[in-house]
Amino acid sequence: MFHAIQVWFAATPPAAIVRDVVWFKALLESAHILADGLVLFSVGMICVRVARASSPDAAAEAARRFAPWVWGALAVAVSTGLVLLTGAGRRGLDNPMFQIKLAALLSAALVTGGLQLSLARDAGFWTVNPRRRAAAAMLGPLCFLLWLATVFAGRLLAYSTAFFEPRY
Repeated sequence: MFHAIQVWFAATPPAAIVRDVVWFKALLESAHILADGLVLFSVGMICVRVARASSPDAAAEAARRFAPWVWGALAVAVSTGLVLLTGAGRRGLDNPMFQIKLAALLSAALVTGGLQLSLARDAGFWTVNPRRRAAAAMLGPLCFLLWLATVFAGRLLAYSTAFFEPRY
């Protein structure tokens, strides 16, 4: 099924541009990488404050301040990634590394969204009791590691044929 979708993607006008116009692909990749960096930085600022759980106001302020950057940069990364995906060929939808990237991305977005929502509703949510503080100490790094896994899996896509035999 994924192969059929990828073949359809490859026949679209954006795919031809991505494949044939080198500067356009480089521009998309640069925007994608810069957006990834902005997501990592912004999430890192939130995750460090959540993991420390020493000041509920600092964690809530970080989430409020950096949330627009996280989701705005993620929108840029996803949109540029979708256009790049049209010309991905064997590094596309049915590639296991892409599927790992997608799973990490969805997990990271859910954890990040959960952290941000909990802090928006109650600034002291993660400091109420020792169990929540312990959970925060684990969720902060986990959140950041999931975003790192997304970025690393995306970078490894370029070399994925060395790890996984192409299916077609």
